[in-house]
Amino acid sequence: MEILLIDDIPEKAGALANFLEERGAMQHWVTNEKAAKDLLKTGSDYAAIFLDMAMPRSDKDKALNKYSGINILNFMKVYKISIPVVVITLYWDFVSLEAQENSDVKVYSNMKVMGSDSLPEVNDLSKIRYLDMLHYYMSQRYANYIGAVKYSNVNNKWKLFLESLLTHNGGKAFENFTIRE
Repeated sequence: MEILLIDDIPEKAGALANFLEERGAMQHWVTNEKAAKDLLKTGSDYAAIFLDMAMPRSDKDKALNKYSGINILNFMKVYKISIPVVVITLYWDFVSLEAQENSDVKVYSNMKVMGSDSLPEVNDLSKIRYLDMLHYYMSQRYANYIGAVKYSNVNNKWKLFLESLLTHNGGKAFENFTIRE
């Protein structure tokens, strides 16, 4: 099984590579939006993609683009690339980046503006958690999105969550994913 890592941070990509190698999976690593799109155009046969949200557009354009991950997901949608995607990010606020204070009302409103017609109408926004809305939005908009993990170099909780996501929620996409003890 081979996983495509799309991430510009070497330390994070290295930790993810180690995570995969410990479980018998191989990985291919690209560091920018253009390289990812070029690789995906070739019809590569990856079991899954681990996708960061903010990265440079290309080797020539090193400026950080906070929408590169969304651009890659939209590219996959247009080209009907159905490889399962797990978002692995340092920041939860990757759909509505301007809602830095994680205000549920503001995030909900921004998601509506961004074209998510599938978000349910809610009378009491205080009943909706930000992460629930985020997951709902992403899963409705991108059929190949299976979940998101917040990476941290401070602790290893992300590994437990990622492992759980891959072995339980990923279901058919990760049948061959085995946990080595």
